[in-house]
Amino acid sequence: MSKRRWGADTPLDEAMAYEEQLLRTHKRKCPDHLTDLPPQNYRYVDAKGDTAFDTSRFRTQNTREAIHPKVIEKRRRRRADSAYEQYYQHMPKDHNIPLAGKPSAKLALIEAEEALSVRNDSGKRASTENDASSALLSPPLSAISPGVIKLPSPEYPSKGEREGSFPPTPEKLVPLPHPHPFDEVVKEYMDWEIPHRPEDSAEKDLLEETMAGLREYFNRALGRILLYKFERTQFMEISEQWESPKNEGHKCPADTYGGEHLLRLLVSLPELVAQTNMDQQSVNRLREEITKFTNWLGKNYTKYFVSEYETPGPDYIEKSRSA
Repeated sequence: MSKRRWGADTPLDEAMAYEEQLLRTHKRKCPDHLTDLPPQNYRYVDAKGDTAFDTSRFRTQNTREAIHPKVIEKRRRRRADSAYEQYYQHMPKDHNIPLAGKPSAKLALIEAEEALSVRNDSGKRASTENDASSALLSPPLSAISPGVIKLPSPEYPSKGEREGSFPPTPEKLVPLPHPHPFDEVVKEYMDWEIPHRPEDSAEKDLLEETMAGLREYFNRALGRILLYKFERTQFMEISEQWESPKNEGHKCPADTYGGEHLLRLLVSLPELVAQTNMDQQSVNRLREEITKFTNWLGKNYTKYFVSEYETPGPDYIEKSRSA
């Protein structure tokens, strides 16, 4: 385009007319092929009905991408959905980037329960690609042991005992509702811990999220993996009270069960977390929060754990053994 031939003193109408003429000249020099009409009698299809011009450049290669291992695992567990598969559709096989946002405690617990129920012939848990998460989380949680928090034997079940056998003293039960339920323990811990953290800080938010997630785990896991067989009859009786419309007090495990069963959850937590999609950074943060909570709980165990267990009657014992 040539240099303009008008200046600041040129009338507006004259300048506009010149620019329009210049634009039309430029269009003639640079034709738009999209607006060109085809030659006369041009045919788009031939006698067979096929296109009369080459369309190969418009075709795309129909290549099939490899399925991400996460999707394969989800399909094996029959928990895959379209949104999950779409998220991992174009992700390289060696990349494992969890879905954004806070991990769902409910989904994580469901996946963990399914994985824990998968046993090989020797009775051991089948190995998974997330065993590294368990290794990361296990060391600090090893502090939660009868050597640090000294409890009577019914309150520290081993993995085998949790899976159906009776505790060492089967005729004893933790009294329910607990005098210091889970919600009270967590509330008093947060009342003690929050003043030690800056206001409106990420550390404070992380504490609140961790305790909220722990509560969700506790409510979901208690009736599934945290009870002895002998305690299940007690659980069934107390859960019927939760559903009663006349009950205005205790409504869930978190406001009924206390530190003894909370301790069982903390012992099981490494194995539960190993079945989730948490990355190493999230596992490390969770490990730090659980370690602080465990240390505080160990210093206050005389307050939050009952000193005596109740002895149920013969009817209860018979019902539990026949269940």
